[in-house]
Amino acid sequence: MNNQEQNISNHQNVSAPNPYMLNQQINNVQASNPYASNQQMQTPRINVSRKPKELQHMAKNFNFYGLASFFYAIFYTFCLYKNASGITAPFFVLGTLCFVFLCLRKSGVTFKKDGIFYMIAMQMIGINMCTTKDGTLLFFDSVALILLLLSGMLHQIYDDREWNFGRYCNAILQSIFGAIIYLFQPFADFFEYRSLKKTEAATEKKNGNMKYVFLGILCGLPLVAIILALLGSADLIFGDLLHKIMRPLSFLEITSNIFGIGFMFLCAFFCSYALYCRMIAKTISTTPGKKPGFHPVVAITINAMLGSIYLVFSVIQILYLFMGNLELPGDYTYAEYARQGFFQLLFVCLINLILVLICLCYFRVNKALKAMLTLITGCTFIMIVSSWLRMQMYIRAYQLSYLRLLTLWMLA
Repeated sequence: MNNQEQNISNHQNVSAPNPYMLNQQINNVQASNPYASNQQMQTPRINVSRKPKELQHMAKNFNFYGLASFFYAIFYTFCLYKNASGITAPFFVLGTLCFVFLCLRKSGVTFKKDGIFYMIAMQMIGINMCTTKDGTLLFFDSVALILLLLSGMLHQIYDDREWNFGRYCNAILQSIFGAIIYLFQPFADFFEYRSLKKTEAATEKKNGNMKYVFLGILCGLPLVAIILALLGSADLIFGDLLHKIMRPLSFLEITSNIFGIGFMFLCAFFCSYALYCRMIAKTISTTPGKKPGFHPVVAITINAMLGSIYLVFSVIQILYLFMGNLELPGDYTYAEYARQGFFQLLFVCLINLILVLICLCYFRVNKALKAMLTLITGCTFIMIVSSWLRMQMYIRAYQLSYLRLLTLWMLA
């Protein structure tokens, strides 16, 4: 009996749980995995929307941004359809500035005072566009207008105080090509806006009639056109009155180009909305990249070799060309002298521009290097002036032509 009682007591001691040991095991498990005890009580939060907060703001306020792009597309088509060099060009530039300013203000972007420079420059280009019908000049004006617009928007949205020339070029290219992925963003923002408004019953009741107003306008315009055409053909007096009213609006010409107008309107709407989305998304990195920091002695040696040559050349230009009353050397004609030196100097100026940018971007800061770059920059300006004077001599002898005008602009 004693042996049985001893076995039973041993069995009870083995099978009975030890509270201290259980607590120790639980603590060890929690120490190895601090979330083990709360896995069923807590669920990880997943950020469903990966859109930047600026794009989320645009989707929530699609009634503003969508309508702004809609009316801007109408204004754009009205001003520029088959009329790229008309009197409406300055008004188009002014309307574009107003559109951008209103959108930036709605997005909470603080206006920088030095942005007035971009506005004045764009307005001057718009005035210049209505003074010529030459296609090449209009092309250059349009390119300058686009670059000023993109640069001005980047300046307003981003902190560009540490940006250099290459950084700006990179940002402009990213803005242009990056806007392609936002071409169909108006559809996504519209459906998101509708889904948000469906959850707000009060707002839905307040603005519910607006969609029916626009639907009525879209459905009523074709009917109005048919009725006017029928009544105009039914009565000569009414038809003559209708013709006088519609004649300043070029009604017949508009209806004959309805597809061109519609295509231009759609392009203006989607492109303006996509470009603004690309800009306001702030996906362009504003932090300057880390410079490789090459040893400046290499750049100093190269620039010293070139700078000594440029210095001698510049002294010759100052003594013989600038101070020599623009007299030609012997056995030289104006055409030979201008053509012989112009293109070579232009090519050297481009080499100097690339060289200076490379030295500023990839070499460590050094006072001697800055001095060499300053010398090369000054000599480059002398070369540009020399090229300009050579072309002036050519123009003085053979008059001004279209190609020579473009050459002067290239020098500028």
